[in-house]
Amino acid sequence: MHTRSALIPLTLCCLIVPLSTAMAAPENLATNGSFEDGAAGWKLSAGVTVEEGLGADGSHYLRCASVDPAVASYATSEPIAVKPRTGYRARCKFRMEAGAHYTFGVVNPNGSFFACRDVYGGPIDRWEESLLPFRTEQQTRLCMYVGRRYSRNAIQFDTVELVEDDAVRIGDLSPQPNPFPHVTPAERARGYLVSPQPWLRLVYPSFYPTRADLSSRLRCRLAPDEYEPATLAITGLRKLTRVRADLQGDLRSASGHVLPAGNITVGVVSLMKRYLTNSAPLKRGQCYERRPLLIYPNQPFAIRPRETRQIWLTVHAPADQTPGLYRGEINLSAEGGDTCTVPLEVRVLPIELAEAGPTYGMYYRHDHQPEGYRTEEFFRRSMADMHAHGMNSMSLYANVERRNADGTWTIDFERDSGRYSLAHQMNLLSEAGLASLTHPLLFLATGTSDGMFFHEDKLVAAADKLRRERNWPELLFYLVDEPSGAARYALAKKLNDIVHRVPGVRTTTALGAPGELADYYDVWIASTSSKSLPDTIKLAESKQKELWTYNCQWNGT
Repeated sequence: MHTRSALIPLTLCCLIVPLSTAMAAPENLATNGSFEDGAAGWKLSAGVTVEEGLGADGSHYLRCASVDPAVASYATSEPIAVKPRTGYRARCKFRMEAGAHYTFGVVNPNGSFFACRDVYGGPIDRWEESLLPFRTEQQTRLCMYVGRRYSRNAIQFDTVELVEDDAVRIGDLSPQPNPFPHVTPAERARGYLVSPQPWLRLVYPSFYPTRADLSSRLRCRLAPDEYEPATLAITGLRKLTRVRADLQGDLRSASGHVLPAGNITVGVVSLMKRYLTNSAPLKRGQCYERRPLLIYPNQPFAIRPRETRQIWLTVHAPADQTPGLYRGEINLSAEGGDTCTVPLEVRVLPIELAEAGPTYGMYYRHDHQPEGYRTEEFFRRSMADMHAHGMNSMSLYANVERRNADGTWTIDFERDSGRYSLAHQMNLLSEAGLASLTHPLLFLATGTSDGMFFHEDKLVAAADKLRRERNWPELLFYLVDEPSGAARYALAKKLNDIVHRVPGVRTTTALGAPGELADYYDVWIASTSSKSLPDTIKLAESKQKELWTYNCQWNGT
């Protein structure tokens, strides 16, 4: 988001400060944090070296490479004296040579983590900063830690800093965009505020509505055969328990038409404590936010004083719903507060939505769900939910070869094992509306291993023949996920050559910078979070490649 500011004459915005009174920069307590003196002040594990080249600060930097992908490579500083019960900020610069998992943190002298940032990322060709604010509690000595966790690829570190900053806060840092609004006597007597909110707004428990938000009317509009959300925030003025929101029967139009109550689902948004100083469970971090994440089936819940919770409605207008304005009511009740009736208005538009043009779907592995959910009934529910949210494609994770007792391999598209067969999944996708001839499917096939087949192009030809016979959508062979490094580049080239022996069959994968693989894959899938995406778009246009995008950061972590 860009903001506009007034131009200020230079003579008005110059501030002259005598050198004797200028504030000194905070002292960096990390010894040799730029590694210009080699490894002095640091202990290096196997696989870690100090290199000379394009450092973030100076010419030297630390490189954490892989000796064993299952073993971390890391460096820890000598213990640093810190003040107890004081705030500090640690920061470093890092650069990933390929997709990898980095850890930046502070550890106790015994090696246990005190606080850390622990993040997986893709290859980046520039130095980026990792920032870690924390408070020392009772600790008086801590060590800096930089490292690579459990991956094949190397990570570079430089410019490690530790500075005192007692303004650092810990605990719940959930965003609080608005001050608490003025409360009327009637609202105070009721015990809570009610405010409809845009469904795209993240309503944290620390969110407060403005006076302009405070309206008792909840509205939504949608076309026939469309699903549309509407949300309601409830802000407690005192402790409330057994808070409930209940739809009061069907909605009706002035002409007497009915939108059945069964087409409106009421849910409660639940919260997850998300640690900001540790995004993987090495150790609980000190800073966190309580992030709205999941929608639970309607059930009573509690609200603390001056905290906000969210009710989520999903409205569905049947395909034959008569257009018009439908009115109903939602009843709010709570122990510790008065009952409130919220008018609900749903406008069904006199239009018919066109089918979505873009292919839209998700990577989804039905065999990777918790054990109790690896059922066909749950798989069907998941696909129905995808289709209701506008998706028209999906990924196919399927075993396509089976090994015989004598060690030979047989092509098999019909046999279910831990994951459903190709044929079984295609039947389920077709029933769910996720198998359209105008939208390709990502085909993550496993033979001898992922994307590798004993029968090579014979397998590819057999799969393509079956697809044509059964009138399935195009299957894009997904080969070598996020390839990086010489060995995986060579494998990607080999597998692309095998698949391309079958005329008309196309290949794809999630790529960073396409690099030397640009001419091998037919469809590129680039991350929407990549800063080089504009350059990838231009390159795809010049090479007449089809470009898709994905985002693997929209999950609940």
